[in-house]
Amino acid sequence: MASSAPSSSSSLLHRPSSDVHPTWRAHFSSVTAACPVPPTSSPHASTSTSSRELRRLRSRRAASKLVLALPPRCVAFILGMPPSSLLTSSHAHQLALLLRAADALSSFSHGTIDEARRAWSRLRGYMESHSISPLWDDIPAYVIGDFLLSARESAAARPPRARAAGALQSLVLVSDATPGHSIVTGLTSSLRFLATHTGLRVSLDAPAASVPSANYAHPVRADPPALSLRAVFALEACATDPSASVFVRHAAAALYLMCLSSLRFEQLQDCEIAPDVSSTLGMIGGVTRPKRTDGSGLHEEHFWFYSLGVTDSPSWRDALLAGLADIPPTARFQMRAWDGLDVYSATSWRNGPASSSQALRALRSILDHRLGPGSGAGVDLRSPRHFLPEVAAHRGESSDRAVEIGRWSASSARSAVASTPSTSATSDRVGRFPRLYGATGTALRVCQIIRSQVDAVCAIRSQITSALSDAAAWALLSSSPAS
Repeated sequence: MASSAPSSSSSLLHRPSSDVHPTWRAHFSSVTAACPVPPTSSPHASTSTSSRELRRLRSRRAASKLVLALPPRCVAFILGMPPSSLLTSSHAHQLALLLRAADALSSFSHGTIDEARRAWSRLRGYMESHSISPLWDDIPAYVIGDFLLSARESAAARPPRARAAGALQSLVLVSDATPGHSIVTGLTSSLRFLATHTGLRVSLDAPAASVPSANYAHPVRADPPALSLRAVFALEACATDPSASVFVRHAAAALYLMCLSSLRFEQLQDCEIAPDVSSTLGMIGGVTRPKRTDGSGLHEEHFWFYSLGVTDSPSWRDALLAGLADIPPTARFQMRAWDGLDVYSATSWRNGPASSSQALRALRSILDHRLGPGSGAGVDLRSPRHFLPEVAAHRGESSDRAVEIGRWSASSARSAVASTPSTSATSDRVGRFPRLYGATGTALRVCQIIRSQVDAVCAIRSQITSALSDAAAWALLSSSPAS
């Protein structure tokens, strides 16, 4: 089959040199130059060349490109032989083996093979750009999770028309409900293809940082645990630690703000905070957009947080503002991006909001550094939002009060103005609304509820030590029951 290829055919190496791993390129430099690319259609072919033959040629050309983009171990997997045998064989034998591997993959459609090659090139480029060595051993789940999240954010950030045009070019439908879902679906499917048919060791069982897999209809994920009391204290201590870098302190302060305000990360990166402390209970107010706001009828929600936090100190806000010092006041994000993925290795700022991948890595890294290795395992960016509701639950707050923390569904705090909420979804409580939402106004009531949770945490702070388990720490809140 290889001998029938025209001698004038170009090399398989039709891509920048960075597209091939140095070890692979160095070992097979002479082999790749001699390995021909089957043409899409032969120059001597008659017009009666069958469509089946053209599809076969396209598939084999795509397979040849994929074979040379893969690490040697994957080629050995395709051929069912030990990698050592592939690497120690003669150049002529290596050429024959490469062609055999291409033949083995050419049974798949050229579209499937090309998508797999692009997915692998994109994953490798992501790892290299984040200083993650693309070794040919197992690629851990957290790397895959961060990669897929980054791909989804990148796709979702594109204008709707650009997303639609790109989708039409690749014949992939765009999900209006979940921008970026299509690209994640395609990448996950391609990585699964590579894992199955080339032995690429990628872990698709990604942790909470990951996005749903390719065959999901609606994401179904278990709620993560709320940040523990010690974790929240650790974030505050990190934000005010002069020995920590400005990047670490800023990230810790932004995450701490999520704990105090019960904001989602997406809302943290799209909100405005009042510059001064409100005279109402020392609370600071702000506005953010509700979850899943479409283009019609845009509106904003109010939120509030206690300015002194759970330690009765305003110092943490200095770290938050330091990272935003040279950002225009019109910017609505509260966590600024830094170079690289790990905040502890950051050296410079980026002029834009931090991604959820960066924020999640920062959360876990800070907890690991402050509380010990493994302390950040199991938490994700929803954990800070669940902190105050967890406090309210341990204090025995009634559902009518607890629902106000974090602007949950049926919460009056979700209203843009202090007005009585609709009772359509809460008819069982309609008789209590006049008493709960009277002349004092919604905002004051919500601020009182939030402040009471923070005060309860402040009251037990001195009792929480490193020797105390998280469960025992939560139990201390029962000594400060809801009024």
